[in-house]
Amino acid sequence: MPNFKAATICLLAGSLSVLGATCQAAGTSGNPSIQSATLHADAQGRAPTNAAATYINVRYDYSIDYPRDVLTPGQEADDGDGLTFSAKSSTARIAVWGKYNAIGYTPKQLLRSEEHDGCADKPATYEVAKKTLIAFSCQTPKNQIFYEKIAIHGDTLVTVQFVYPLIEETKWAPVIKQMVASLRIEDDR
Repeated sequence: MPNFKAATICLLAGSLSVLGATCQAAGTSGNPSIQSATLHADAQGRAPTNAAATYINVRYDYSIDYPRDVLTPGQEADDGDGLTFSAKSSTARIAVWGKYNAIGYTPKQLLRSEEHDGCADKPATYEVAKKTLIAFSCQTPKNQIFYEKIAIHGDTLVTVQFVYPLIEETKWAPVIKQMVASLRIEDDR
């Protein structure tokens, strides 16, 4: 796994220069999210077969894998907390960001606060609150599914959020599973 403190540059273009276990390109595209992304390759320098790339956030020391055949990373936020992914063939919105738990919410308090905002006061159909994570899902008044997972690491909160049309639930379920399972927060603070 690369050192999150160092900016790894990888242009997700048609041809990649693969060096060791990660690809790096000489130069940037002017897109901060590209500077914070890396594509892992195997020992022979081949791209992964599942076409996954990894977004690395240097400010909050987290990373998440995403299917690059389904999602395109957008610009990293000006404050460097995360970015939004565009779906290539859907109106789905996927975002990932970090922040500090400045208020000191417990997982249960955090769950209630986030649920209230994301579900527009509708009841969640799925929810979990543990010491190291919260997650919930609901159907919005606009007939969309709203799913959010927040990984809790000390006072750092890293959120991955999905909003997609209800009729596309089977399409997005494996993407959510892949991305949520890949969310990692470094422990070198």
